[in-house]
Amino acid sequence: MSTSVLLLGHSFVKRFHFWCASNHKHNLNLSSNRIQIYWHGVSGGILLPTNKSKSLSQATYLVSELNIDVTFVEAGSNDLCDLSLSVEGIMQALFDLAATILNSGSKLVIIAEILQRRNDNMFNMRARQANALISAHCRTSRQLIFWTHSRNNFNLRFTEHFAADDGVHVHPTRGMPRYFMSVRSALLFAERRLPLAENQAESV
Repeated sequence: MSTSVLLLGHSFVKRFHFWCASNHKHNLNLSSNRIQIYWHGVSGGILLPTNKSKSLSQATYLVSELNIDVTFVEAGSNDLCDLSLSVEGIMQALFDLAATILNSGSKLVIIAEILQRRNDNMFNMRARQANALISAHCRTSRQLIFWTHSRNNFNLRFTEHFAADDGVHVHPTRGMPRYFMSVRSALLFAERRLPLAENQAESV
């Protein structure tokens, strides 16, 4: 039986889905007998409900509806742009989302590192704080993984080499192939980690 995966997040996920479809990388070049991928990307997707139509929490019903085993979450960066919101409050909303996903039946949640942005020092400082909180939180449970986009230093070289012209999104030719490899690696890692996560889920 294949492992069902939901890629859930903001415009990174939406653009990534389009790129994969356009470049004949359906299902991330993974056998559907092994891993079956579902997508839900929301342009401008947010964690805190300042705009309900953009709230990623509205999509958690998909976890139970599709019988998802692993959920990859790409979220938080749009909320960090709102300086009226604290980093701690945003991250608590992210952790609440992860808990809802687990309670909806997903056995494992991967939370992706928040990538920095070109020429935005305030955002980058908040992103570093957020990533530190995610890393610490994910160490508390075998059902949570903090995924850093560190393959080939993608995260460290993102703003200089792999970001799109807007300095925010992934460049479709320079960046997407590396982002593809990072996300694909995350799913393969999660597949191996799944038995440990299932054991913890059963013991709760």
